Amino acid sequence: KNPPEALKWYHLAASKGDSLAMNNIGSMHLHGIGLKQNTTEAYKWFLKAAQSGNAGSQLTTGQLLADGDGCEKDEVEAYAWLKISAEEEPNAVKDLRELRNKISAEQISAAMARVQILKAEISRVVQKHEDETAVYH
Repeated sequence: KNPPEALKWYHLAASKGDSLAMNNIGSMHLHGIGLKQNTTEAYKWFLKAAQSGNAGSQLTTGQLLADGDGCEKDEVEAYAWLKISAEEEPNAVKDLRELRNKISAEQISAAMARVQILKAEISRVVQKHEDETAVYH
């Protein structure tokens, strides 16, 4: 109901590593909710959330990369993000299948190698966030 207020709180939560807040900031930029639509800024926020383990943002990051919307088109990177997202996000499967039919076997191979690198990076980010937010009794 109050997008500027929501954006303020999302930024606060995002600064503490909250991937859902990052995703929500990306959505606000992507759809122009409470601010001017900016796909480049949306991509940056979806990527941050994707790198923090948010499956929905991993899907959107893959879609934006596949289309070159808000970022440079990169079908290998898009495939990697869609592949990761598909493990938790059923909606990614269709996009993954469509992209697989458009790219070469070499690109798929490169994307699968990238998946392993991205998963390791995501794991490190998630672990760091968990360590920072752990409550000690």
